[in-house]
Amino acid sequence: VLNLTHIERKPLREILLPWKDVNSVRSTDPMDEVVPVVFASGHTRLPVTGEDGRVTGVLHTKEFLAYRESGGRDWPSIVRPILRVLSTDTALPALRLMQERRSHMAAVHSPAGELLGIVTLEDISEEIWGDIFDEDEDSRIRKVFADRMKRRKPPAR
Repeated sequence: VLNLTHIERKPLREILLPWKDVNSVRSTDPMDEVVPVVFASGHTRLPVTGEDGRVTGVLHTKEFLAYRESGGRDWPSIVRPILRVLSTDTALPALRLMQERRSHMAAVHSPAGELLGIVTLEDISEEIWGDIFDEDEDSRIRKVFADRMKRRKPPAR
């Protein structure tokens, strides 16, 4: 109960992952450049930016890989909208909004409109429950993907 009271007043600026630490892709990147980012990041969702650097959406990496395997090439067509919240918003209302919109990630902006970072459902949940260890906390999947990408690279000439 104490953690619920705590997050009701905790601003997102105290929870967010700063933009400089976020793995993202550009909507103008060719698929061949997106694939290594997907594998190296190990994340299930990646923010997508436009040419101007503004966040335009979220790429669900499992959907992206399935799309690619099925022969799809126009990957920006599967990018989903991203929820936008303010750094001054508090965690509990943000959690409720994310639940309503069925969004696992939100772009966090300052009141002046500057992109500060992202916040995820997991980030907010960990404020309530403490650390949540998922199936890839040991980065095993990321290591498998990294090894796969190394094997795919053509030999140096």
